Amino acid sequence: MTRETCEICRFDSEEYTTDDVVGTLLTLEPWWLEAVRDIDPEVLNTRPAPTVWAPSEYAQHTSGVTWALNEGLEQMRSGTMRRDPIAVPDASADDPPPDIDTLECIAEIGRQAERMAGIVRELGEEGLTAITGQVGEQTIDGAWVVRHAVHDATHHLSDTGRDLYALVGVSAPPAFGVVDSINVSDGGVPKRTIPEVHVGHRGLEGDRQGSRKHHGRVWQALCLYSIDVIEALQEEGHPIQAGSAGENLTVRGIDWVTMRPGVRLQLGDAVAELTVPAAPCRHNAPWFVDRDFRRMDHARFPGWSRWYAKVVREGDVREGDGVIVDP
Repeated sequence: MTRETCEICRFDSEEYTTDDVVGTLLTLEPWWLEAVRDIDPEVLNTRPAPTVWAPSEYAQHTSGVTWALNEGLEQMRSGTMRRDPIAVPDASADDPPPDIDTLECIAEIGRQAERMAGIVRELGEEGLTAITGQVGEQTIDGAWVVRHAVHDATHHLSDTGRDLYALVGVSAPPAFGVVDSINVSDGGVPKRTIPEVHVGHRGLEGDRQGSRKHHGRVWQALCLYSIDVIEALQEEGHPIQAGSAGENLTVRGIDWVTMRPGVRLQLGDAVAELTVPAAPCRHNAPWFVDRDFRRMDHARFPGWSRWYAKVVREGDVREGDGVIVDP
């Protein structure tokens, strides 16, 4: 497999196992839906600048690319995949205003991502590597194709988040907070607090997940939570503390309800980009009255969940460091 990297979004194909690819593909539809939640369709069809795609155009592009890559995989399997490189035109000031059904495009992303996940599960890494095709002068294999699909979809999710911030400021107003606590463990919860840490591309040094089945992918390198939310939960009677729910970094002073995919946070010397709300699990039950850990389920209580994030810039973080929110 030819390695694919991106300096802008920090994608690296070698960081993705086959399970990581499947897990990411199956997360794409809810991830995109969260990015555009409660946004007027007219806004989604508005460009933040004449030569920058609108959110709807990014969604349409991603759905088309994912479909085309699936078709390529099927052609590889039949030994007929040979095509010229496809040139994607840049946005032009002369383009007509888009009139795109963003939610239908996202639904198509979901359908094509599920289709691709099925192929990945069927063939496995060995089978994906064994099928090849020709694009211009370059030979590619199925393992590269599925990782490129992940790169394209997650990269343009970041673009969409920045679009929406520029258009209506929905991502988060420029804001300032502090790192309240840094939390690590050898696996499982609760995590213990430490005074400082180095944040690498795969997360905090010295931190481990109990299982990588649902954790530990590149876009789950960090788990963030708000101490303001935790204190509000304590006022409801829940015995939750910083680190109880497994978050790596607990921050104070950030309006948590404004967080969305694509928002970037500078945490000390490091920079992270929010990806998706973290789904709660039964291991969080002890920190809630009546073991109702779904009290921090984003689908039921938006603004009360933890957030996963990928690391855009590595660096050191100390308790009390400033947090700057700005995509």
